[in-house]
Amino acid sequence: PFVRTDAMIALAEHGPKASAAVEPLARFLPGVNEEERILATMALGWRMARRGGYDLTGAQWHKYTALLLFCVGPTLMMRYDIVPTLLTAAVVAALSERRALLATVCLLLGIAAKLYPALLLPTWLALLLGFAGPARRTAGRVVGALGAVGAVIALALLLRGGSIPLWAERLTFSVRPFQVESVPGALLALPGWPGSLSTSFGSFNAHSALASRLLPHWDLLITATALSVAGLAYVWASRRRAASPEEQSRALGVWTLVALLLNLGVTKVLSAQYLIWCLPFAALVPGRRGRSMLYGLAGILFLTQLIYPTLYGALIGGSGLVFALVLLRNFLLCALGALGLAWLWRGELTGAPDRAPRPLPAALPPKEIQ
Repeated sequence: PFVRTDAMIALAEHGPKASAAVEPLARFLPGVNEEERILATMALGWRMARRGGYDLTGAQWHKYTALLLFCVGPTLMMRYDIVPTLLTAAVVAALSERRALLATVCLLLGIAAKLYPALLLPTWLALLLGFAGPARRTAGRVVGALGAVGAVIALALLLRGGSIPLWAERLTFSVRPFQVESVPGALLALPGWPGSLSTSFGSFNAHSALASRLLPHWDLLITATALSVAGLAYVWASRRRAASPEEQSRALGVWTLVALLLNLGVTKVLSAQYLIWCLPFAALVPGRRGRSMLYGLAGILFLTQLIYPTLYGALIGGSGLVFALVLLRNFLLCALGALGLAWLWRGELTGAPDRAPRPLPAALPPKEIQ
């Protein structure tokens, strides 16, 4: 009775229009399966790596990709989230190459599949505006393209009527309770566990008086988090206006990863597949700190697939041990986001990638004294 089908998830997360928006995007490129889509996503990551001047070898990239795929596990085969992930990676790659129109198209398609790329838009624009020069002009073109699309939609609504696209989905999300796997949901469910569990919207959620009081205002916290990250990104980029195009490309990838981690830490819905969003960016963080981010995310992904679907039946049955695993996973997620932001602010995640030291030339034989 607790099986959650893709149709239930789609209706719960996107409203009645989900099947019309998500399904075609999930099956774009006929005959392409989920494994091939994630390989295409990681290939985009490789393109961003080359653009950012990373010294990753093909063997290293294969190793990182295989590690992340192993830690994702079976959730990859069950969900459509690799499609917006692929489109989000395409947005970052296009912005790195200053291709504003392509970035706008991929962004709109990504938002049609999932709403979360809209939370990343303020961070991207803030970075580009902070860097100034060609980056600022790219931001202006993106804003102009989005404005043109908005004007066309407004004109169509005025002439033909109808509702604002994706507005129903946004309203559906606003009334969704705190999912028990999410960071706030697990904390709210902790005092009365397991009696604090309830089911609605195709998921199991925290049910308490405090959760009911917080729910109407939680969207403000999600919005404030996205805007706060964008504000920090602007200040950070404005202090580095002399950054090279390679450094700006690295910054776009790393700030996207950190923004995703922080937004996942405050969202009230944290399904197992949502962590897939971080995949194409996790292997792009240079240096020792970057490897810490990669392995930290791999551990979080492994715990996530251990909880769902492996032990999910025990979780909803009230198992305290599995609930402790959820709390541990959520703690690691918040810690990784906080550490990532601190390291990024200090410039420890966007510096020059590690390079093998060049061998010193052989010493010349000393000249004989005449």
